[in-house]
Amino acid sequence: MADPTQREVSRWVADQLHELVGLSDRVLVDFVVELARKERSPAALAKQLLTFDLPDSAATRRFAAELVARACLLYTSPSPRDGLL
Repeated sequence: MADPTQREVSRWVADQLHELVGLSDRVLVDFVVELARKERSPAALAKQLLTFDLPDSAATRRFAAELVARACLLYTSPSPRDGLL
């Protein structure tokens, strides 16, 4: 997977939330992305998502795992403004 941009991750999260719970909005998307940035563990993120009434399902666990992977790439990739590329 190529390193994602913030916009790509947000768009992907919005699509996934719409599939999981039938809705998504910018505030919810930003909140979930921030949770993933802080939680770095798919199991911990899935547990957090369950507290916000996402379904306790394999789909939610897959979403959490993929989101953590995308967030790790997003927040650990050097950017051109860091002077590292």
